[in-house]
Amino acid sequence: MNQTVHRLLRALMMMFMLALLPLCTHARQFVVDQPLSDSVRCEEVVRNDTAWTTKGGNAHIYLRNGEIIDSCGSIYKSSIVFRHGSKYYYLSRHSLLWSRTNADYLSDPMTFKQHLVHSSVGRFYSTLWACWTVIGLFAVVVIMLICCRFWPLAMAQALQVVMPFSLFAVAVIEALGYWVMGSDAFWWCSSERYGFFGVVLRLIPFVFVVGFQVVSIGMYDWVLFLNDGPDSSRSIHVKPAAVCMVLFLPIMIGLIIVAELVFSHTPVWAEWVIALFSIGILLYGIGKTLMLNIRETNVWKGTLLTVFVIVYIIGCIVVTVSLVMVVLKVIFQLLCALFLLSILLGGSAGNNKIYKDRYGNLYRRIS
Repeated sequence: MNQTVHRLLRALMMMFMLALLPLCTHARQFVVDQPLSDSVRCEEVVRNDTAWTTKGGNAHIYLRNGEIIDSCGSIYKSSIVFRHGSKYYYLSRHSLLWSRTNADYLSDPMTFKQHLVHSSVGRFYSTLWACWTVIGLFAVVVIMLICCRFWPLAMAQALQVVMPFSLFAVAVIEALGYWVMGSDAFWWCSSERYGFFGVVLRLIPFVFVVGFQVVSIGMYDWVLFLNDGPDSSRSIHVKPAAVCMVLFLPIMIGLIIVAELVFSHTPVWAEWVIALFSIGILLYGIGKTLMLNIRETNVWKGTLLTVFVIVYIIGCIVVTVSLVMVVLKVIFQLLCALFLLSILLGGSAGNNKIYKDRYGNLYRRIS
């Protein structure tokens, strides 16, 4: 009797495992969808004892948008590994969509942010519409500022509404674009896509836009308190929040490095102290800015003004850091080109060196 029960239980267990087998072995399928181009490069990988590593060299393939790939079970936070022919490759999940051909019982591993890249939001940032929207909003502000010379009171009242809305919208577009697309948000200024001279030409309007955005808070300060007269001492307070927001990340990174050097392995309590100290600095700057702006206006206006200032600072940080990175990349490429040119010219000059003896005869060195 006991043997019969054991056999029955074993048979039920085998049936249960066979029923679950499709769930374990069915490969998840993804559709290639690169928002910024019609194809995507995939690097070849090989499996070692613990993980997948890139093969290196020139081992890669290109897949066109719309192609379906099957994951080989290795699905990571930012990439997946798939088989193509007899070789394995990895591809960023930002270049993939969850395929509708997948079975209903399979879960979609793509995150909300990764889905957002392929939504209408991602399409907006993968075209020039984002750039033209920012330029258009700034153009409206500039035109209205010019009109202030002819109709100062009317334009000043209109600018008190239009200017903060435009600057707020620009900052949101920039911050959201960087959050969704990462460094690809500034694809239109990529040397890999447009080359050295193409990037230099695009840097000119980029510099003007960033410069105008940084100084625009001073223009809004003038517009907001224009009715107070030339002797007014009221102003928008930005500095406390700006300083603390700019120093927040460097201070936190510096404290983490110091903790690693002191403890070799940072304990949990030290991580909490670093986090609370860094957040405290950030909250101090924002709180001081809030109190100063409330003192200049009132509670309601001061709070709204501080929210606007915070978003404005975030937008300025995003575009300024991005501009600096692009400029540094251009300078690095220029220095590399000059270095190679100096080697070529120096080598040719050395091979054609001319000597002159004391009698005035010229000799060319032949090597």
